Amino acid sequence: MEIVPCRSYQGQATLEVADQFKEAVGCDPSEGMIENARLAAEQSGRARKPTFVVSPAEKLPFLGDSSVDMAIAAQAAHWFNYKTLFSELARVLKPGGTVALWNYAELRFGGRPALDPLISEYSHGEKSLGPHWQQPGRSILEGYLQKISLPTSEPWNATSIRRVYYVGDYEPSLQGEKLPVILKKHLTWDAFRSYLRTWSSLHDYLVRHPDDKDSEGRDIVDRFIKDVYEKGEKPPNTDTKAWKEGFIAEWPLALLLLKKGDK
Repeated sequence: MEIVPCRSYQGQATLEVADQFKEAVGCDPSEGMIENARLAAEQSGRARKPTFVVSPAEKLPFLGDSSVDMAIAAQAAHWFNYKTLFSELARVLKPGGTVALWNYAELRFGGRPALDPLISEYSHGEKSLGPHWQQPGRSILEGYLQKISLPTSEPWNATSIRRVYYVGDYEPSLQGEKLPVILKKHLTWDAFRSYLRTWSSLHDYLVRHPDDKDSEGRDIVDRFIKDVYEKGEKPPNTDTKAWKEGFIAEWPLALLLLKKGDK
């Protein structure tokens, strides 16, 4: 059996599923990302390591017709040319093969809904990171992949289509199959800072605003974390000791599923 994760980045999803299949191949158009993925695979200590190939998901000449059991894309579904992608996946998937695409949306402060508007303003504000996201990719991601049209004509099985939203109570207006949030993690404040500094929008912001620091030398990330921390410790019932150690971060997630027909 074979699985092809498209857009491997550093190969996390590829590594997680590799043990479940006879062979796993990850692809990404960036040579740098593929090198990082190969390094992560070597350092993982896993007996069964995937293969990584520099290639866009829309063109997979290294795979034969009807040779793949499953194709996945983790946190990449907002970048594809879907007309080309689904045509290529229809070629390489076996009859009955599965496509699974998933993306997580913006972080939420678990159990502290009053703080969520802070990260929304930080991410979307016109004077913050809002203008610095690549579009339309970011809007597709934050829209839970609803803008992605899944194919319904042959060779695809239209009745197999599922859109599952692991959003809990975060998106009351979102229509469809909704389940509790499954992607969550306790973050220390240092880990939160490191996470925020991975954002592509921040990288663009800092290039355009290299001198944007306050009187104490804090940049936009440090100012935001200070604001969140101070407002989070104010409520009277706050466990200040636990708050100093960090918080539970939750990421609502969208999963799209589609199968190729059996013939």
